[in-house]
Order: sequence, then C-alpha cells, then structure tokens
Amino acid sequence: MPSADSVAAALIDTTESWIDVRRKADGSVDPGVLGTGIAVTSILRTAFPLTESVVATSSQIRRQTGAAVQRVLQKFDESRRFLSEGGRTSRGSRDAGVQLAVLLTQAGVASGFSELDEADRTRAIDLLQESLVEHITIEYLDRQRLAADAIDPSLPARAAVAAIMQAAVERGGTAAGAVAQHLVGAKLSLRFPNEQIGRDSYTTADQQTARAGDFQVGDTAFHVTMSPTEQLFHVRCSQNIRDGFRPVVVVPESKMAGAHQLAELAELGDRVDVLGLEAFVGLNIEEMATFRAADVRAGLRALLEAFNERISTIESNIALQIEIPSNL
Repeated sequence: MPSADSVAAALIDTTESWIDVRRKADGSVDPGVLGTGIAVTSILRTAFPLTESVVATSSQIRRQTGAAVQRVLQKFDESRRFLSEGGRTSRGSRDAGVQLAVLLTQAGVASGFSELDEADRTRAIDLLQESLVEHITIEYLDRQRLAADAIDPSLPARAAVAAIMQAAVERGGTAAGAVAQHLVGAKLSLRFPNEQIGRDSYTTADQQTARAGDFQVGDTAFHVTMSPTEQLFHVRCSQNIRDGFRPVVVVPESKMAGAHQLAELAELGDRVDVLGLEAFVGLNIEEMATFRAADVRAGLRALLEAFNERISTIESNIALQIEIPSNL
C-alpha cells in the first residue's frame, strides 16, 4: 500500500521536471507556468485521471483564475498578491497545463495515487501544492520590489512612510527591519549630504564595525529598530552615554510608548530621545521641501531613489527595493 508521502514525492518530482523544461536561459521561470501548475493540481482534488476534457476548456485551463490561485496561496500562508489572472495569459498556458495533467496522471498511476484513501489523497495533494507555492514565493514574490501604490503625495509625507512600512511588514521575515534602517539612512543622506552616513547591511552587528549605532551623525548615535528591547537601552544606549554620544532610538510610532517605558526602566529618562520612524523620516521630507506640496512630491521621489540605491549597493536582496509609483 503506497503512502501519501511516497505518492506526493512522485508527483512533486514530475512537476519539478515539468517546471524545469520551461525555465528560461537565465534559469528563471515565468510565473504564469506556476499559476498553471496550481490550477491543474487543484483539479486533482476532485478528479483522476486528469484527462484533457477534465482540466481544460477549448481555450484555457479550468480553475485558473486569479482568485482561485490566490486561495491556494493563502491556504499555505502566502498572502501576497500573485498574478491577477493566475497566469492565464495565452494559449500556451492551456497547452502547458494539459501536458502537466498527462504527466501527473502517469505519475499517479505508477505511484498508486488511486489506492490512497481520501485523507491520504488530500495530504499528497497538499504536499504537492505546497511545493508549488514555495516556488511562487521564492522565484516570484520574493523577487518583486515592494509595492508602494498606497503612497498619496497629497497627504503628509509621514503617511507615505507609513504606507512603505506597511508593505514591508506584509512582505514578512526581516524585510520591515531592513526597510526601516535604510529609510533612515536615505533620509540622513539627503538631509546631511556632506556627512558620511553609514552604509552597512541590515544584518551587520554594531560590534562588527565598532559603530555607536546604526548611524552616527556628529555626536549622535541613531538606533533603528522595529522592536525595542531592554538590552538596547541597558547596554547600547548606556554605552553611548558613557562614550560621549547622544543616543536616539527610532521605532515605529506604534512602539513609542513601549520604548519610552524601557528607557525609564533603564533609568535613562530624558537622556535618550525616542522618535517615531514615520514622523522622523516624513517630517524631514516636508522640511526640506519647505512644506510645499510639489516639492514634497519631489522629495518623496528623491527619498525612494536614495533608498533603492542603498539597497542595490548594500544588501544582497534587491527585492527590498521599492517600486516608485508614477504619481511621484
């Protein structure tokens, strides 16, 4: 009696080979191919064997819509937006999907897919689709620039920074921390063009560079963090003060109250300045634009360009760059 895992392994190997045949010369794969894979494997939940009439109409693969593919991604905790049509872009998608259906049917027959009970079938298909979602995550979503479509230049610049940070939070992982650090770095480089603003990667520890903080301007040490901790105040900020630096902690505005409490617990009180990231960056843009709307728009664009330049030359993950909206 075959196991769900052994059947899943056979189906995954078949799908991987199907994907590899469709890779471009640079090794990348069109996201539409992956959307087609999601659609075909979804049909496997209710039908086997996967004949052409089962998986396709005369012009497209069944269930290959943006909403249907997005539901599969969400099932495996991937909430970022994929292709609006789920990869259903051409006649080629239909033909590729039919070919995958034939291959999966052959692999399913050989591995004993039909012998599985309903629970094991479900597990095998879940494992198969999870592997496809991983491809979409790694080979497409993680390589997309952060979308800043929510930026409205008619609003205060602080709102634009908040929109950027929300996109970074939704990206997950360490994206928000890296984006916060480089937004501050970009802001400082624009505000103080004659100063040497730190250009270390997000993962570089302060101790590795003997730096006073993430950034140092004059005798002020800036610490940028999404989640302030006791150690930051007890150790880093206290050391700054002993070394003659003025520590400034920059956090999301939602974390300011907690950061102030940590400063009090460390008995630093007014010796540490706690600033909200959104206002710290946004107000600076407003000031440099002398609070003129047209200049604020240009300032936001300059901020994003400086940010993207930092990412391209400092970080290995250039997908942290921000797609600059056309309204700037």
